[in-house]
Amino acid sequence: MTGAGIVPSMMRSNHEFETPLSPTEVVRRIESLTAPPGNAFTRRLGMNMDYPLRGYVTPGGFRITRNTKGLNSWRPVAEGAVLGRPSGSLVTVNFRLDERVRIVQISFLAVWASLMTLVSATAIVSGRLSALMPVVVLVLIAGQAIAAYRAGRLSGGKQRAEILDILCQRLDLHRVETQG
Repeated sequence: MTGAGIVPSMMRSNHEFETPLSPTEVVRRIESLTAPPGNAFTRRLGMNMDYPLRGYVTPGGFRITRNTKGLNSWRPVAEGAVLGRPSGSLVTVNFRLDERVRIVQISFLAVWASLMTLVSATAIVSGRLSALMPVVVLVLIAGQAIAAYRAGRLSGGKQRAEILDILCQRLDLHRVETQG
C-alpha cells in the first residue's frame, strides 16, 4: 500500500497496520530511516538530512516526526508500537501535536479571553463605544492566529501522509480493517 491509499483517511489520528516482518526487523528498518532527535542547533543547520525521519526508536515502539530543516512546531509527532503476531507484526501509529504547541495554544486562548473580558467591561462601565476598538483589534489578532493554526494543521496532514507513506513502503505495511 502506498500513500495514495492512505490519504482519504488522514483525518484519523490512529492507524493500525500488519506486516509479515518480525517485530525485530520492523524496529531495525525504522531505525535505519530515523535520525537522532538532535537539538535546535542541529535542526537549523540541517544536519542528518539524509534520513527521512527524526526521533526515537525503542524495541517496542517509536516516536518520530518528518525530518525537515529548521524548527517547525506544527510538525505532527507519530507515536507507535510494534507488537508481535504469529504471522508477523502489528504496527500502530498515533499522530498528535507536540505538547509545547498545545501549551502555547491554551495560554494564548486564556490571555485572549482575559483581554476581551477586560476591554468589554471597561467599555460598558465607561459608556464609550470607542473603548471597544481594542476588542476589534483582538478579534483580528485571533483571526490571524486561527488562520495560522489551520495552515499548520493542513501542512501537518501532508506530513502525516508522508510519514505513513515512508513506513508503508519500507515495512510492507497493510492497513488493518476495523469492524464497526
